[in-house]
Amino acid sequence: MGKVEELLQEMILDRYGSILKFSEATNIPKTTLYRVLGRGLNTNSVDVFLKIFAELNLDPDAYAGGLIREKSDDPEYVDVPLVMSVSAGTLMTLADAPWDDKFPIPAKLHEKYPEALLVKVNGRSQDRVFPDGSYALINPAVELKDGDIGLVVVNGDEGALKEVEFLENGIRLKPNSSDPTKTVETYDYADEYCPEIIIKGKAVWGTMPFDYIEPFK
Repeated sequence: MGKVEELLQEMILDRYGSILKFSEATNIPKTTLYRVLGRGLNTNSVDVFLKIFAELNLDPDAYAGGLIREKSDDPEYVDVPLVMSVSAGTLMTLADAPWDDKFPIPAKLHEKYPEALLVKVNGRSQDRVFPDGSYALINPAVELKDGDIGLVVVNGDEGALKEVEFLENGIRLKPNSSDPTKTVETYDYADEYCPEIIIKGKAVWGTMPFDYIEPFK
C-alpha cells in the first residue's frame, strides 16, 4: 500500500467507520476497494477512481499532479499555480515557471498579488516562518528591500527562502532557522569567484498542504 492509498483508507475509516460502509455508499464492491487500497489506484478503472474521489469530495485533477486535496467551490478562494522546486538552470523567471499543480489561496490575496504563485519550501533556512514542506506564496512583481524574505537561487542550486540585506556591492542572506548550522551568507559581487545570485520574488504569505506532516518530529 502506497502513501496515497494509506491516506485514502484513513479518510474512509475516519468518515465511514469501515470499508464495508464505504462500499455501500459508493456501490463499489468491497473486494474491489480492498484491491484498490492494496495495489494502488493505477491498477483500477477510471470509473472506480472517479467514484472514490467523488464520494470523498477529492479533486481528481490534483491527484494527476501528485496531490490529494478536497474540491473547493468556495468563492473566497482561488486556485493558483504550485511549483514544487525552483532553480536558475531551468527557470529564468518565476512567472514563466512550469507548474506542477494548483492550490487554493484566499481570493483577497490573489487580488493583491495577481502574479504570485506558490512554491514548495524545501529546507530549514526560514523554518521559523516557513516550515520545511509548507507552501510559500511568491510575488515576482516586486522589488525587495532589506529585511524581506526572498526566494533566492545561488549558483543554479535549488531555490531557498532567505532574508535579504543589500550591500553596496553585494548581498547578505540571513536564515531564520531552528537549525543552528544555518549561518549568514555574505556575497561580494566584486569577488571573481562570487556565485550568480538570482532573486525570484518576495515571500508574502504561507500555508500548509492538506497532508502536511512535520518532518523533524
